[in-house]
Amino acid sequence: MERMRVIFCWAILVPFLTVSCLPRPHRSRIDPALATLIPAEAVALAGVRIDRLRESPLYDDFAPFIDQAFDGASARNAAVRLWELLIVCTPEGTIRMVRGRFSAPGIEPRLSWPGAHRTKYRNYLFITDGRRAVSFMNASTALAGPPERLKTVIDQRDSGRRPPADLLSIAEAVDASNEIWAVARGGVPPPTDAPEALRRALEGILPKLLNLRAAARVEQTLQLEIRAECRNPEDAETLRSAANVLIGFTRRNGSHSPALREALGLLSVQREGTAVTAAAELPARLVKELLAAGPPS
Repeated sequence: MERMRVIFCWAILVPFLTVSCLPRPHRSRIDPALATLIPAEAVALAGVRIDRLRESPLYDDFAPFIDQAFDGASARNAAVRLWELLIVCTPEGTIRMVRGRFSAPGIEPRLSWPGAHRTKYRNYLFITDGRRAVSFMNASTALAGPPERLKTVIDQRDSGRRPPADLLSIAEAVDASNEIWAVARGGVPPPTDAPEALRRALEGILPKLLNLRAAARVEQTLQLEIRAECRNPEDAETLRSAANVLIGFTRRNGSHSPALREALGLLSVQREGTAVTAAAELPARLVKELLAAGPPS
């Protein structure tokens, strides 16, 4: 639970993993250079518009998490500037995709971590310790994750297989002006590398869902909106009730964090037909307290 609290208060998002956006004009959600790399078997996506987040007074509080974009290798050692992070979940594991202003002659020697060595796959550089890897597709696109998953991404790119159209369609419904967002298919198993507590929660939630959307607007406050489309009104009511029970239990007994208890108290949960929605506006002070523990190890 403590690990989930650190990752942008995932305990708030666990009951829904989705945020609905108010009707607003929206641009393309995902950088096309990253969208084409999403493997066909992807079941969930989460993104951070780092370039937009950098304009927020809360950017410095999020920066330690962004610094881990390369799966343990410090991003500040690898790029002059990052502008987009895309996290791709598949049943076999999680991949991080990064867009930034890289300098091919400069970053490759600087990016390293204990036990890592350099190798090649299909003419793409791999920096890997056997358990995790980073690969640079070009001077502005990099991948991080388990070596075999990165090879799958490269194989798909060269084979002509397409990314999952249904998942991209869900992502396009999220307003691109939100700096942080997440979407997922329902009815699929959680990733095998998800934390145990999160995986157990998702196993009970995902079968009831058609799709998930999540987003957060980070300005002077963090505006969080949540929507889960369920298969029928009965599943929606079950989810709404379970969410309120979980929130109430966590506030009373399940958390030693005053900040998390306060944040959960600001979350309003409603059912609208087959949809469960929730929203909260978190003041900057509270966001800073939630993120103060730093990035996960």
